[in-house]
Order: sequence, then structure tokens, then C-alpha cells
Amino acid sequence: LQKNKVKYVYNRIEYLHSLDSIELAEILNKKLKKDKIKLKVLIKINIGNEPTKYGILKEEIDEFIEQVKKYEFLLVKGFMCIPPIEENIENTRKYFKEMRKIFEKYKNDKITELSMGMSSDYEIAVEEGATMVRIGTLIFGRRDYK
Repeated sequence: LQKNKVKYVYNRIEYLHSLDSIELAEILNKKLKKDKIKLKVLIKINIGNEPTKYGILKEEIDEFIEQVKKYEFLLVKGFMCIPPIEENIENTRKYFKEMRKIFEKYKNDKITELSMGMSSDYEIAVEEGATMVRIGTLIFGRRDYK
């Protein structure tokens, strides 16, 4: 979620699948507090350590969770990832396995969701423990960027 778009969606969603910065957490919390709304969030993990992607690195998770706990209107419910694009889709499995380990480490009565897998790789993600998948292309078709 781009920070400048928060005002348009914060009160229309049940889950935010992509909390990827403290700056975004702060902006969201401010808006949510004003309307006294609590929002479930998934922390976006940059599981492939890709410099072109947003997300928290594995070694930053503990610190990030501690910082987000300060925001009373954000409820951390789990994690999400988008693995690197692989020519052979089966190669995404290693990233989903790694995400499953992260999820198992933090899983408790509050952290219950693992969002991973999209239209091209959701079956592998489910096999590796996804509790949510994002399959917009399968439902709506490919986007036309013309």
C-alpha cells in the first residue's frame, strides 16, 4: 500500500496484506485512531532479499514486530510474501518453506495467517502451509496495461 493511498482504503478493508514499513504503520494508525477502527495486518517479508522489492528482511522481523506493537489500532495477524520469479515454478517452494519456518516461529493465538502464493504458484504455497492465497488473475484474468 502506497502511503499516499492510505486515506482511500484504511476504513474499507479488513486485512492489509502488505505492512512493509514503520512509516506506513504510523500513517495507518493515525487514520485508524481517528475513526476508532482496528485493522488486521500481515507483515510483508522480502523472502528473496530482492533489492527491487519492498518488505522486511528476515533478520529484521523481531524488531519490526516490537515497533508495530506500539500502534494500538494495528493487529499483527501474520506474514505475507511474494517470492522471486522463477522460470520453473517448483523453485518457489524453497521460499514458501522458509516462510513456513518463520510463521511457525511466531505463530500464536494472535499470529494465525500466512499469505503466500498467487495465481501461478498457489498450489505449491498451500502445500507448504499458506492459510491465504492471492489469485486475482485466475478469477479476473490478466490485466491489460495498454
